[in-house]
Amino acid sequence: MNDTRKVKGLKSQLIKLQEDRELLKLQVEEKTKQLIAKNHAISSIIKEIHKYQGNGKITVSEHAILRYLERIEGISIEEIESKIITQEILGLVETLGGTGKYPLNENTIVMKDFTVTTVL
Repeated sequence: MNDTRKVKGLKSQLIKLQEDRELLKLQVEEKTKQLIAKNHAISSIIKEIHKYQGNGKITVSEHAILRYLERIEGISIEEIESKIITQEILGLVETLGGTGKYPLNENTIVMKDFTVTTVL
């Protein structure tokens, strides 16, 4: 009689383990689908990045342009800075602060945190 109970208990355990295994197979299948979808999305984004970066067109950075003007054309960067940061601008910044728009001849300089960011 003990052997019959033992076998019945083992069969119950076997059925439970087989059910758990089937559930795990389904979960693995679902996770595999999700992984494939993520890989596809990543691949698409990488292709999009390469499309914009490596389109065969050579670009020149602003830094390279600045160095060209300085070293090849002989334009003094310090001289340009002194034309932008005039005594009038220094006075306005002292009064109004280092963030804002300030007139420069017929143009406007834009400053943020005491850094000139552009000239309009």
